Order: sequence, then C-alpha cells, then structure tokens
Amino acid sequence: MIDQVDPQEPEIGDRVVITDGVHSGRTGTIEGYGELTGCWVVELDGSGARLLFGRSYLEILGDESDEDIDFDVFGLTAEELATYVKAFSTFTAMKIVEGQELYDHESYQESETVPLADLLSATLTDIEGAGTTLAILHLRVTRILGALKGNV
Repeated sequence: MIDQVDPQEPEIGDRVVITDGVHSGRTGTIEGYGELTGCWVVELDGSGARLLFGRSYLEILGDESDEDIDFDVFGLTAEELATYVKAFSTFTAMKIVEGQELYDHESYQESETVPLADLLSATLTDIEGAGTTLAILHLRVTRILGALKGNV
C-alpha cells in the first residue's frame, strides 16, 4: 500500500507515485535530484520519460507496495484482485486528466453541458468502438481456445 506523505526525502531508486497534476496516479523511480531546479528526476513507468517533480508531488511507495503482486501468474486473493481493479480504475482516471484540455472548462466538464442528442450520439459511437474491441477479443480468445484444444 502507499504510505502517507512521508516528510523524508526520496532517495535514488525509491519507487514513488505522482500525487498531483497531469501525471497524478502514475508511478515511477527516482533517478536523481536537480540541484538547480530543486526537483526530483522521476522515470515514469511505461513511457520511460524522465520528468522533474517537486517533493510535494511525490509519495514514496512503502515496502509493501502493490507492485509486489505478480498479476501475470495464476492465483490471486480477493484483495489482490481488488488491487488490480483499483489500479485499472486509476489508469482510466488518468486518461481523463491527460485529456482535460479537450473537455475541461475549469468549473464544469463538456459532458455536463453538451446537448442530450449529441451526448447520446457520442455514447453510441463509444459503444460501437467498445463492441468492435470486444469482437476482436472474442475472435482472439476463440482462436486461443482452439489452439489449446488442438483445433489449429
């Protein structure tokens, strides 16, 4: 789990989570400290990007981090599955923050004021896109099951 904000300074190699801004919720590794900027250099997971963050934007991950869970192997407890769902939810929430320049109007979101007909039309488009993705996944899983049964 994530520790409460730790007044101690991060050290090179520490795992951290970004707590504010566009990258809120993302995790990374402390790579160094910029003396001139007074910021920590963090290599973000997934992208490999190295960005600068002030101390107030960082939470040091504790030794019992969720990252210790290997989601690629069989055998998850209910708590580990809940952790995965929470991480997925954080990932989708980050997508909102990353796209905020498109829909955020500071005191309200575009979806709160868009005409109902436009909202419903956009919803149909999203459902169609999700349906396409599900059909592709269905096809791939069917093929995998066939291969496992020797029907390839």
